[in-house]
Amino acid sequence: MSQKVKLLIDGNFRDSKTTEYLPVENPATQEILAEVPLTLTEEIDEAIEVAQEAFKTWKEVATPERARFFLKYQQLLF
Repeated sequence: MSQKVKLLIDGNFRDSKTTEYLPVENPATQEILAEVPLTLTEEIDEAIEVAQEAFKTWKEVATPERARFFLKYQQLLF
């Protein structure tokens, strides 16, 4: 069974309330890697609301500091 991807809202991972999931397939092997939720409108609205609130602080961060943050994030990915 493939892993169901959780939602990340307000810094917390949680299961979606949906019952519908979309499989994510490896195109080379056709293996199902995970299933992503067909997120409910209320969950999307909540994520947008939280993001708008977080942006009030984030927009005050200087551009070079933002760049360093994303470069560090990039290093964590690879």
